[in-house]
Amino acid sequence: MKSLLKLFNSTLCLIIFYSCQNNEKLQISRGNEFVSSYNKEINTIEIFDTASFIYIPLETNGKCLIGEINKVIIDDNLIFVMDNQFANCLYVFDINGRFISQIGKQGKGNNEYNRIIDFDINPVDNEIVIYDLNRRSLLFFNYQGEFLNHELLKEYCGMTLAFLAKKSYAFYLHEKIGNCDWQLVIYKNGERLNKRLFPFVNQVSPLLMPDYFSRNDSGIFFIPVNYDEIYRISPEGDIIKAYDFELQSLFEKKLNEPKNNTHVNHLTNFESLKVNNKGQFFCWTSYDNNVIQIFGNLSNSRLKYGTKFSDFDNRPEEIIGIYGDYFISVFYPYVSSLRNRFPNSEKDENPGILLFKINL
Repeated sequence: MKSLLKLFNSTLCLIIFYSCQNNEKLQISRGNEFVSSYNKEINTIEIFDTASFIYIPLETNGKCLIGEINKVIIDDNLIFVMDNQFANCLYVFDINGRFISQIGKQGKGNNEYNRIIDFDINPVDNEIVIYDLNRRSLLFFNYQGEFLNHELLKEYCGMTLAFLAKKSYAFYLHEKIGNCDWQLVIYKNGERLNKRLFPFVNQVSPLLMPDYFSRNDSGIFFIPVNYDEIYRISPEGDIIKAYDFELQSLFEKKLNEPKNNTHVNHLTNFESLKVNNKGQFFCWTSYDNNVIQIFGNLSNSRLKYGTKFSDFDNRPEEIIGIYGDYFISVFYPYVSSLRNRFPNSEKDENPGILLFKINL
């Protein structure tokens, strides 16, 4: 048990506070409380349900060479793992980590891709959607890896994909094109961009956000760049507000200051949002040049913060997915501080995934 706690002791220092019930006071109190107390410590056992930790080593063989895990989706007892940085592949494993197959392959045919930039699933029909950025196309496969069809996008839609329903997708548009400075687009029926939402406010430059969307059983969630609110997208493409951090005043301070500032005393964008089936969520931001990890629940205003200095080499591994009530993180066995924590970690040179629950 102690070794499990040490896994996160070195990466997370967490504090908790309770907000006021009065809405007006809540807005004022939340920002002031954040500034004054984000870097206090509490015991990590208050956050992590250590008895729930599950380590799944991913099988290594000549057909599956993972350089870096960029995204994980688990559905129907299958683990879908994307490595679009090194292998340019999407792999499928069973729930125990045994390699099953690769989905699609690189090439020039209609059933092949040039570069995987993102993928998502259609959990209703057990289909996988691969987004090929270079060819501006979507490729559809079933969970067994059989090619179904492909769809060419008539307009450039960005770099991050979320499947909503048949012929309906959401994209994060990370760059301004012409007069278009909208960051969220809804693409329906292969004809046009039906909705353009959430402009990049105050002329702020768009950012590359490879994990803009988070999927759970109730829908697709996201936090717009330079907003302090969580939204859900319905299968019909409707946008529903799901949570308000009530820290917009800290964003406004950043947006009104010169662009060449050092971001000290500034709140940066909320990134890496993950929402599990219990409504618990994780994301991170930066304030006063410290990386701050945030855990919360969509059903209440209580938040738990964890802070760490922004040293890139020592930054904690990000949470990259959810599975039911679990959060998913990546486990790299070649990191010496993590050896001997889980079975087979020393023998397996491929990454594995770590599933855990939190207490909120």
